[in-house]
Amino acid sequence: MADPDGYRMEGEPVFSGPQPGEKVVGFQATSLAGENKGQAVDPIAAADRSAQVLFFQDDTGVAIRGLLGVVDAIEAIDQKADADLQVVCVFLSDDPDAIAQRFARAFPIMQRRGVDVIAVSKDGRDGPGAYGLNRNIAQTIILAKDGKVTRNFVFRQGLLYLDPHVMGGIAELVDEDRETVAKWLAEASENNPRMRMRRSNAPPAGR
Repeated sequence: MADPDGYRMEGEPVFSGPQPGEKVVGFQATSLAGENKGQAVDPIAAADRSAQVLFFQDDTGVAIRGLLGVVDAIEAIDQKADADLQVVCVFLSDDPDAIAQRFARAFPIMQRRGVDVIAVSKDGRDGPGAYGLNRNIAQTIILAKDGKVTRNFVFRQGLLYLDPHVMGGIAELVDEDRETVAKWLAEASENNPRMRMRRSNAPPAGR
């Protein structure tokens, strides 16, 4: 668990998606799972300004495996926190049918682990035009609350392990101190080997 202010992407900085303080605007995607499967959805409107964790994903299998561990951690936080978190996973691909076929088995698992919206962008690999997502980035994670971005995390390759800065940003999103959330995750991870944390050079939580 680390201060999200200390996040630095590996290599030269690359921007992808709206930055902290900017508005999150509605966009159209096609639902891949649930009762509204195949229908158009607007993940932003569905949240109704509540706290959101938005994953914009490429179509690599590695990213999906890592995502399962990350959403497990988010669910553990959501179960303990007073604030309600909406978790959204939007795939970015020029071949939405391939996404639906390739990862169909993963969607029910993601739903059981607390992902509220699983969809594919109607704007292909570039994603929603208003978001300015970088098509060369595997995963952009946007945290938002009250209609505005609180944190933006960019990963050239999809996360395989929990990132301590992302977890710190989520603690901030639900108005909890990092030390408390770190305890929640430690308790949850005792029976969940997927929730492995990436190494961080950041100082301990709360400092």
